[in-house]
Amino acid sequence: SSAVPAPAKPSVVPTPAKPSAVPAIPDQPTAIERIRRYGKFLYTWRIRQSPDVCCICFGDNEKEPIIGCDNPMCDVRLHTSCYHKTKKTGLKMTRRWICDKCNYLKSLPTSVGIACALCPNTSGVFCMLDPKKYTLPWVHYNCAKTFLGEDGIVFNTSTEYYEAQLDFIPSSNFEQICADCTKPSYAQYGAKIPCHLCDKYYHVTCTEQYHLAFQGEPYECLDHTNTTKKDSGSSRKRRLAVVYHRWVGRRNQHLFEEFGKVPRMLTLDLWKSIDLSKISMGKLTHHYQRSLAIIQNNESYPVENTQYSQWVDYILALFASLYSSYDMERNRSIFTLKGFDVHIGYDFKPTEGNTSPTVPSHTALSILTSKNKSQKPKQHTPAAVIPSDDLICAICLQHDLPAQVWERHHLDDDYKAKLISTTGQRKPGYTGTGSYWDPQVFIRCCRCETIVHCGCPQPPIKAYPQKFRVFICIKCDIKHEQAARNQLKSTARRSHQVNYKE
Repeated sequence: SSAVPAPAKPSVVPTPAKPSAVPAIPDQPTAIERIRRYGKFLYTWRIRQSPDVCCICFGDNEKEPIIGCDNPMCDVRLHTSCYHKTKKTGLKMTRRWICDKCNYLKSLPTSVGIACALCPNTSGVFCMLDPKKYTLPWVHYNCAKTFLGEDGIVFNTSTEYYEAQLDFIPSSNFEQICADCTKPSYAQYGAKIPCHLCDKYYHVTCTEQYHLAFQGEPYECLDHTNTTKKDSGSSRKRRLAVVYHRWVGRRNQHLFEEFGKVPRMLTLDLWKSIDLSKISMGKLTHHYQRSLAIIQNNESYPVENTQYSQWVDYILALFASLYSSYDMERNRSIFTLKGFDVHIGYDFKPTEGNTSPTVPSHTALSILTSKNKSQKPKQHTPAAVIPSDDLICAICLQHDLPAQVWERHHLDDDYKAKLISTTGQRKPGYTGTGSYWDPQVFIRCCRCETIVHCGCPQPPIKAYPQKFRVFICIKCDIKHEQAARNQLKSTARRSHQVNYKE
């Protein structure tokens, strides 16, 4: 596959998302059925599909087993030798080990967001600093280790918090913009590291997510990572990083489709709850006041500040309190038993505020099971997505195409004006081609039915839909390059599944 082009430097103010209809709060039978469906998904995702990849070193040393957090919703998987806490405390990690983040969340009645103080990303190992010292007391282990060194983040057995001097990170690292974040508000947030061959900067977790560099390697931007030679060990780590983040992406995609809320939205709730006049982050306080002000003023999501959002938080916390990966692995029929709902203890009571209608009880009968979905006939001519003001892109989480995406494709106001004047020359839902390609058009994945702007993935999707070609998103391409060229049999011709990398 071709090299991914580096995104252009984003602007400060993003395009606001158009309001969308808020989903209804399900009645109790429907809610319990959705918990069951979520459990079935997590059983497959966590027990059968979890990769043997350490999310700290991104290696798969066969001599050392991978240990995973016992929370079935958690993506933390690591080598005990890579985890600094085990070295300092003698912690013995077992199959029922719970990471610090999940151990903290387990004590809360509702699911809340955890925000890394150094980046906007939500997957990976988190460490908790002293909340009396930092308003944002959580950091990724890899983020802190990159900026402060392995000895720069130490677990204090007396306070049971990690110690890390964020003030030691140069202020200039906070003033730069991450060249990879698609949302400019998030690109401003946290500390970034420079490419050693140019002046582009990236969040540490962004370099890991896009397999640009790892611990002990010089960091390279997207323009240079494919031009320099890599040894076999480094290349393998890059492939394993792709496997790990695709695995995490499948969980997030399911959460978005099933509940309309993903971990990044929980983090946004946390950021918006912070009183900027009282924030305390040491010498870096003014940087956080500035970046969080941009986020609070410009970022939102469709179900924000609704009782439906409260219901999602309740469901996720309830699930985490009831099930563990260990129990799910030992009892494979846990989500298929007839008496599944007996032990649930579902009792959602929304707090006062924004209201959301409740679904009548008969709606539970209309839910399609995964078996019914798989019985849909395969189409060799994919249907175009009918334009609607309610459509939201699963990548940028907005209806309108963000300004930075236009900039990334080097499309100016004259190009936009030409698209408006030639609207009638393109069928509704068709992307167009050449100089008439419209990056705002929505397309749908043929497997998970996720909807995205054709201009948001990297590289973008053009000349679509076409006969005998179906779009499959990066989250569903579990076989990587093999699935990208997989051919489906038909009576007359074959249909190509084409994977467009994000």
